[in-house]
Order: sequence, then C-alpha cells, then structure tokens
Amino acid sequence: MTHFKKSPSLYTLVFIACVILLSCPLILSITDPSDVQALQVLYSSLNNPTQLNGWNSSGGDPCGESWKGISCEGSAVVSIQLSGLGLNGNMGYLLANLLSLRTLDLSNNNIHDSIPYQLPPNLTSLNLARNNLSGNLPYSISSIVTLNYLNISYNSFSQSIAPIFANLQRLSGL
Repeated sequence: MTHFKKSPSLYTLVFIACVILLSCPLILSITDPSDVQALQVLYSSLNNPTQLNGWNSSGGDPCGESWKGISCEGSAVVSIQLSGLGLNGNMGYLLANLLSLRTLDLSNNNIHDSIPYQLPPNLTSLNLARNNLSGNLPYSISSIVTLNYLNISYNSFSQSIAPIFANLQRLSGL
C-alpha cells in the first residue's frame, strides 16, 4: 500500500495568506500621524522647498516614501538631516510633536526668526549652526536632558546662553 503525504489544506494556505496580508501595514511603515503633521508644518514654514524630494504639505508617509533627509525606526521619525540645502524660512511650531526624534540638523541654511519655544523632548543632537536665527534661546532646551550635542554657532542670538545649560549634564559637544 502506498502512502501519500497530504498536501497542506486549502484552509491552512488561506490562513497563512491572511496572516501575511494583515501584517503588511507593519512592514510598510505607516508614519505616526503626529510626526507627519509636524513635518508638514516644517515643510510649509520653509516655503515648500523643491530641494526636499518626496516631501508633501498635505499627507504622505515620510517613513514609507523615503522623504529626503528623514530617517525612521518603524513608524517613528528619529532623524531629520537637512544641512546645506539652501532652505529659507522658519522652523514652524510643531517640532515638539516629534517625540522619537533624536537628531535634528538644519545647519548651513537660511533659516531665520527664532528657535521655536518647544522642541522635540528626546533630542540627542541639535545642529542649527550657520543660519540667520535670532532672538532668545528657548528655555525649554534646558529640559532636553538627553541632549549631548548642540551647535548653534554663527547665528545672532541676543542673550547669554550659560544659564540654559545647567541641567544638560550629558552635553559633551557645544
């Protein structure tokens, strides 16, 4: 008598296909909506620059669509690196919504006005050097205890910056 191995049943194949299809959103990086909104405000505040390939002021998926200068982990934006692109405008008002952002580099551009009062709370590196920023440094910088690198040189700030750094014990580069 010949024994044949049973092939996987149709139900098993359908089950496996469903599991794969249902896990696709996890694989396809759908960016956190508050991160998308913060990036849209930044983009608009920088006057919708054509240098930012892939960026969109009305929707999109920065993590899934490879927006220029954006790095993600899963659905969270963790790095914005837009140095030396000739960007002109200001930094907008929603950067604090980028809760997972660790690196923000907008150096060597033409960004003006003041630094927003609220910044991403988990930054480890902030580089705003060589812009046209002015006014006072926001005191909220002193509450970013994870910050270990800060470069704000070659701007036109109008206050002494020493008191702001008292709480920044991890700051090793200034």
